[in-house]
Formats: sequence, structure tokens, C-alpha cells
Amino acid sequence: MSVRSAVYYQTKAALQSAKGTAATLGSIVNGGGWTRPKPIQRGGTMHTNQGEPFPSTVVPSTKGHTESEFGGKLTFNNLVLPFATMFGNVSTSANGTNGKLRNFQLGNGISITRTYLTLEFGDSSRAKKIIDWFGKALTISLSDESTDIKMPGMGGVRQDDTTPTSSPTSVTPSIINPSAFDVFLATSAAGLDTAEGTAQVETATVVGTIGSSGAGNATVVFTSAAVTGSPITLQVAVANNDTAAQVAAKIITALQADAYISAAFAIGGSSASIVATALVNAANDSSLNISIDNGTCSGLTTAATSANTTAGVAPNKFALPYMTELSIPDIVGLVYRMNSADTSYHDTVALAGIPSLKVETGDDDNEYGTLLPYIASGASLFWRMVAKGAVIAGAVTSRERFAIDIATKLPQAEEPGENQGAASNAFSLMGVHDPTWGKMLNIQLINSVAAITGTP
Repeated sequence: MSVRSAVYYQTKAALQSAKGTAATLGSIVNGGGWTRPKPIQRGGTMHTNQGEPFPSTVVPSTKGHTESEFGGKLTFNNLVLPFATMFGNVSTSANGTNGKLRNFQLGNGISITRTYLTLEFGDSSRAKKIIDWFGKALTISLSDESTDIKMPGMGGVRQDDTTPTSSPTSVTPSIINPSAFDVFLATSAAGLDTAEGTAQVETATVVGTIGSSGAGNATVVFTSAAVTGSPITLQVAVANNDTAAQVAAKIITALQADAYISAAFAIGGSSASIVATALVNAANDSSLNISIDNGTCSGLTTAATSANTTAGVAPNKFALPYMTELSIPDIVGLVYRMNSADTSYHDTVALAGIPSLKVETGDDDNEYGTLLPYIASGASLFWRMVAKGAVIAGAVTSRERFAIDIATKLPQAEEPGENQGAASNAFSLMGVHDPTWGKMLNIQLINSVAAITGTP
């Protein structure tokens, strides 16, 4: 007999093709994970014979389910599996060349096709497995120092002493930095996009072809107020007979390799075009320019001025709240039926859980004063909590993104308090369906996870 440390427990997860059909396990979802399964039994009571003071017979438990909570830190890439069980296996759309965008939604008229996970706990010493796991509720807490997620869930009967999957894939989490979050407030869903601002986009085009003896360096000058050391001059080696597209590809590589430029811009492009997209939404930078000319090479036509493809627009943030917390109570429940073939729950049922949003603000005009007129007014407030991560490279660049959009109303006054010694106010807002928007809640994920069958 040996003592087993809970520290080394890992959970493998995979998406099932259907309820009741176990999936092939293969991925360890790091950054977050599932608690060890807790069996919940139906029945299992004691029977006491008439005339006897103590029970002597057990009424056996023949059915049951398992409880296990997903939780941990928010990541850009490891939330797709649990979200798919709660909000449905939503369609994936392209975002840039290699980015994948998914929107998980709640609202009147939004149909959820529930999906399920197979989970495996433990190791070669002893392993347990449950199938048909799904998330039933959700809490996401955000502050300047932490990003936490909790998703209580349920699955089928625990299977004990199973054979563990060997050599699982350990998925490196792309952790969301708490300092990356910003909060935006608007009176319409469309207003959130306006409030978030716009990233400036600049496009330069290579003109000309390097001749049969024109090899050398092309001179590229990158100018921007957002780049340290601007203007930055790069000498980019080109070869004999390079086409405009080949020259552009080499310039793109050189710009991506420059630490100062890549700290402020995502560089992509295709054919003869070079596209620089600002990583931070800000007011338009009129100095932004990418010039291209012959250095020691020959054959290029001077392109001294690039095109401002999209003007930058500064964001309009909602002051500086202390914290926000999205809470979704149970929106899925279990249904048991009288069926001798069932060993666990028979099906799931949708429940009317109303999401809420807690926002803790300061006590000044920009925060507290902004929300006061909406108390019990009947007017809707739309919120966005958004964080951006690493650039997803490609001809058309993308960027990791996690965003919560929710339509709310403020039915009650604030709860006064203190945060770090400063006067604060906690507002409890209730989620509402907005007919114009067509939903109540939208959680958007952009990452490079192409598929979620058996992977996070």
C-alpha cells in the first residue's frame, strides 16, 4: 500500500461524438483542470423491518451521476472544450489566415446543441473515468491581479480502476494576463465596438523586380510614433531575379524580426503587399509609414509612401473598475426516468438561469456617477471585458482574444464598501435579452485551435 499524492493527479479530456459514446482521451488541459470526481447516488437508503429498532437491509443504488468542477486560470486556448459543453459546439470561423474565432452565446431563441466530454483522472497506479460530462454553471472573476474561472459540471457514473490513456498530449496554456483586460460600457451592443476603438492598419506595396544582376539590399524605413527608435531603417537582402512578391516576403520577415517593430505591430501580407496592424487601439498616427527603395540592389521602383488602410481610433474605456464578476447559475439540469437500461441520468434539460454581472467601481463621477442614472431606470447597459494576447502569424495576421459581452439592467442601488482603503461601490447588474442584438451574452474566443474533437 502506498500513499498517493493529490498533487500529481491530472485530467485528460476529449469531446464526444454523441452522448453515451466515450471519446478517445488524448489531451491534458493545463491552466485549468477538473476536480476529482464525486459520485452522487440515487437511492441507497436503509430499510428497517417492522418491529425492529434498527435497519437490516439496504435498498440498493442502481443509478447515479458524478460531479466534477472545471476551474483554474483563464487561458486563450484551453477553454473551448468546457465552453462547448455548456454553450454548444459552436461553428468556427476564420480570423485572419490562421486565427479561429468562436462565439459562445445565450439568449432567447438561441438553440444550444449540447455536447459532452469524456474525462479521465489519475495515472497508472489507479485511474477513473466518466463520460457525458457537461458544464452547468459558470463564474468568471476578473481583477488587476487574477483571472479565475469556475464551471461546476456533472457526468455519468464514475468508472473506477480503468486503464489510463498512455502518452497524452500536454497542451501548453496561453495564460491571459490579468493586466491585459480592459472594460468598456455602451448603451447598445454596436456601441461596444465603437468604445473599443480601432487598430490602425498600414499597407506598403513592393513595385518592381530585381534584375538578373540586381542582388543586394533593399532599404526599408519603418516610421511610427508607437515604435521605440523610430524611424527604423532595415537593410533587407534580396537575390537576383526576385519578384515583387519574393521581395515583400523577405521584408515581412525582417520587420517581424525587429523587436521594436514587433512590440507595436503585427506584420503580415501577401503577394507584393506588406501589412502592419497596430497591436493597441489608439488615435490615428499620421506619421506611420513604410518606405521601400533600392539600397545596394537594383530593379525596385521607389515606394516612399505607404497607404493608411484603416485609420486608428482611440478607445473609450469605462474608467478603471476594481473588479468584474460574471455569474451564470445552473442553466442545465439532469433528468432521471424509470428505465431499467439506464445506469445514469437519462437526459439533460435546460433551466432558466439568469446571468448577472458584478462590477466594483470607484466613488467618483467617471465610475459611480456614470452608473447612478441607470438604477431602476429600465435602460440597458452593455458591457465588454476584453483581453488580447499573442499575434497569430499569417498573411493576414490575427491575435488571441477573450471577450465577454453582456446586456444588463441595474435593478437596485449599489453596495458601498472599500477596496485597498479606497471608497468603492459594488453594482449588481442582471443580464437581459436584447431584441436588437438578438442575445443576452456573447463570449468570444480567438485562438489557433483549429478543431475541438479530442483537443482543447
